[in-house]
Amino acid sequence: MRIALQESTDTLDAFLAASDDGTPLGSVGVKWQGFGRPEEAAALPGVPEISGLYVRPSSRGRGIGSALLRVAEERIAARGIPLAALAVNVENVRARALYEREGYVDVRVRSTGPKGTDALLARVLHLDGDDGGRGVAAGAAVLDVVTWADGRVRGLRAAQQDELRRRYTLLHVEGATGDAVNGDPLEADAGVGARAVTTLLARIGDEPVGTVAVCELSAAAAGSVRDTLGDVRAAEVKRLYVSPAARRRGLSRALMASAEGHARRAGVGALVLETGRLQPEAIALYTGLGFTPIETYPPYAGDPTSLCLARRLSSSVPATAC
Repeated sequence: MRIALQESTDTLDAFLAASDDGTPLGSVGVKWQGFGRPEEAAALPGVPEISGLYVRPSSRGRGIGSALLRVAEERIAARGIPLAALAVNVENVRARALYEREGYVDVRVRSTGPKGTDALLARVLHLDGDDGGRGVAAGAAVLDVVTWADGRVRGLRAAQQDELRRRYTLLHVEGATGDAVNGDPLEADAGVGARAVTTLLARIGDEPVGTVAVCELSAAAAGSVRDTLGDVRAAEVKRLYVSPAARRRGLSRALMASAEGHARRAGVGALVLETGRLQPEAIALYTGLGFTPIETYPPYAGDPTSLCLARRLSSSVPATAC
């Protein structure tokens, strides 16, 4: 089998998979202008759409769909774009299974397509020079309770800010309200730090490699969350971050589990958080931990790139989904 570029314009690259004798087996396209439906374009601004992935029925089950998907992703990454995304019908179980195996995450946007309701899926692409977080520091991680103002934690939060700004800048995104994207991180930290319930630091030896905090909600956010979750004391997970060299070893889950324990002991009945739809790896982590979408609360309300989630701590019943 060979895959060749059939068409290349400012708006579309189209690829065709064919057998050695030239028989067409499948095709895929990359729409460089992104998604045409307003709700999809607003949620993932600047992200090209992988479109029209098709493999003829007699050729399925041979890895052709995955190969076409990789070619499209490589084309996107070659332009320095860190995300790929696509829309799939919610009832197309076979296609969704393929995309999920390939690392695509449901970013919780629904739109009406020609055959019904479509779900928007996205995944992070590793660009040239990016090891994807595969470097692993030696030794076991230790979790310490520290202050929000701890210099090691501040350094990790600054690294998180830089990493996300690079992603959003590559996608030419402006106006996102996520507090890990815009504004002066030290100025933002001052307000959040005053509400901190607990701040955790993960370290390997003396090297700080991760952090997370649980904070009281602002008055405006608390009112909005109360409308969604009812009369339960809720607190907010802030600035979960693990340095690239220490990823893929369970530190994010360990930090979240410890944060939950501290929140329970402080009398918190639910945790809420905000993340970006342009951060599918974060969405996958939080939904895997049982968080479910809720209405966006201040200051994120009205930002289509923001996704707010919640998880009740007092029972296994998930928070009310929006």
